[in-house]
This record gives sequence, C-alpha cells and structure tokens, in this order.
Amino acid sequence: LLSILLSWLAFVSLESFPLRALDRALGDNRRLLEETQSIAQEQTALNSIATAASQTLEIHAMLQSALEQTLKVTNRTIGIVRLKDDVSGRLTVIGHKGISQTYATALDEEQRLGKRAYEVMNEGAVHVIDNPAPAEIMDDSRAEGILSRIWVPIQAHGRILGVLTIASSTVQPYSAREIELLKAIGSIFGAAVANARLFEDTQKNLSRIQALREIDQAINSTLDLREVLDVLLERIEVFLPYASATTVRLFDKQSGKLMPITCRNLDMEEWKAEPWNVGRGTPNIVFDSGKPVTILDVQTDPRARNPEFFKKYGLVSYLGVPFVVHGETLGALSLYTKEKRAFNQQEIDFLSTLAGQGSIAIMNSQLFEKAERRRR
Repeated sequence: LLSILLSWLAFVSLESFPLRALDRALGDNRRLLEETQSIAQEQTALNSIATAASQTLEIHAMLQSALEQTLKVTNRTIGIVRLKDDVSGRLTVIGHKGISQTYATALDEEQRLGKRAYEVMNEGAVHVIDNPAPAEIMDDSRAEGILSRIWVPIQAHGRILGVLTIASSTVQPYSAREIELLKAIGSIFGAAVANARLFEDTQKNLSRIQALREIDQAINSTLDLREVLDVLLERIEVFLPYASATTVRLFDKQSGKLMPITCRNLDMEEWKAEPWNVGRGTPNIVFDSGKPVTILDVQTDPRARNPEFFKKYGLVSYLGVPFVVHGETLGALSLYTKEKRAFNQQEIDFLSTLAGQGSIAIMNSQLFEKAERRRR
C-alpha cells in the first residue's frame, strides 16, 4: 500500500510540473503584454500633450491647452500651471482649470497658499499628497474641494521654470508609474515654455530694432527738439506697453536746475506746475548719478517727492535713465507703471539705448538753437 501511494505521488508531481511551468509562462506573457500596453498608452499620452503644447507659441494659450490635455490623460479634474518670474522669483499662475479665478489670484498674491510649490521649485523634486489629513487642508483649498494633489517641477535645460500642480476633488492616490509620467509631462511643459520665450525674445528684439530705426530717422529728419522727443515717448509707449507715463527733464545751465520739458499720459500743465519738479525728486538722482534708477513703489519710497501726485495718476513703479552724450549728462528720461514692476536688465538696457539716441537729438537741437541765437 505504501509503495502504491509513493508511486501515485510521484506520478502526480511529474504530471503537474509542466502545467505549473506553463502557468508561469502565461503569467509572464500577460504581464509583458500589460507592460507593453501601458508604455504605449503613456507614449500616446505624452505625444498628445506635446502636440497640444506645440499648437501655438503664445505661452498662456499653449500652457492652457497642454494643461487640459494633461487632465484628460491623467483622469484628474484640477490643474494649475505657475511660472517663475526671473526678476522677482515669484510664481505666477499662467493657466488653470478646475479652480476659481479668485483662488488663482490668491495664489499669486499670497505665497502662503503656494508654499509647497515654492518648495518644489527650490528643491527640484516632486511633492505628493495622496490622502491629506484634515489638518493639512487649508481653508482656501477646502473651499475649492482640493484633496489628492501632486506638484511637479517644470524644467528645461537644467533650469526650473515653474511648477505644474495636478489634483482631484476625491482621494485618488498617485502610483509610481503615474508620478514618472507627470515628471515627463513637466519636461514637455518646460521645453514648450523655453521655445515660446525664445520666440518672444526674438520678436521683442526685432521690435526694438524697429523702434531704434524709427527714432534714428526722426533724429536725422528734424532739428526740432519737441518733435524728436514726441517720437521718442511715442515709441517707448508702443514697445514698452506697460509704460503708463513718461517724462523728459533737461538740465538748464543758466539756472543750474533740471527743468521739465515734456511728458506723455499726464496733464502737462499740472505736471510742470508741481513744485517738486525742479531740483528735487527721482530724476535728480538719475541726473546726479548718471546711472539708471529703479523704484518699486514711488508712492511709498522716501526718495520720491509728492506721493499724492503719483496716487492721483495711479503711478507705482519707476525707471529713470540719464541722457548722456560725450560723457556729459543732459537730463533724465523717466518711465512710470501703474502696477508694481521689478524691471529686468533687458528693459533697463533698452530704455538706456533709447535715451542714448535721444541724447544725440537733444545735443544737435541745442547746438542748432545756440547757432540760431548767435546768428540773430
């Protein structure tokens, strides 16, 4: 009986071995097929997002389109794209879906709401919250119904350009594979932003060359100082559209003071009548130093005189550059904005170049007027 039992067990083992091997092989093939299908789906998803990001070179429209495609691919309902301002270092909402405009504005204004995004930008690492505890949910996020979320750096050429946030209003954990997919999507966003910015810079440079050419033509076509300065201020308004007001002051050698000459988008008579216009204020700092001067808020900065005048016209930030020719400072060109603006070096350099061309016109006009007076 024992011999029969042992023989039966041996037979069963020999018969079942091929079946177990076959099951394992089928399982491996099944997993390989699923893996291949997942890779194909991810590649299709990345291609669709890349296509959406390449439809236009206008950054806002491009990122909004790519964001909507990302939400469709990831089956999520909330998305936010924020880009870093190179001057201030702050993150600004460029595109969003699934949140209110009020919340998007609050993210721009209050860094506390976007604290995690700033950490991602500084560290360059992904942050994930799958199932937040009640204490982790801020009142603003609770009002928007945001629960599971992930923050992914938007980067290109080794630089972090911003942060992509993908979230949902339900507890929806992120798998390791989905995290890798979103990191790849962040790189697609980064490449698209870098290309769009390169295009914008090229367009700006072409526009600036055009502005310089037009001012050069004006300088060569007339010796009338007011005509040339009018062209100068008009071109500044066209090519620096955030300029809400511009003024020109020139140094009078007889009085030894910086005198108001002309302005744009201000009441000329009121501006010239202001007692602080002559001999004081920020243009005098520009004139005395012979260097560009920037002020973030002229309504509160102690260097700026008569803040009531700036409040009346809603003027906030200031950029002033000197008129200089052959080492002599002739005056100051001032630009004001109605929103706080930290001017970057490109903007300062461009306005300085415009002032340089204006300086030649001013010198030629002054020499002509002096010659006319002598002739008379």
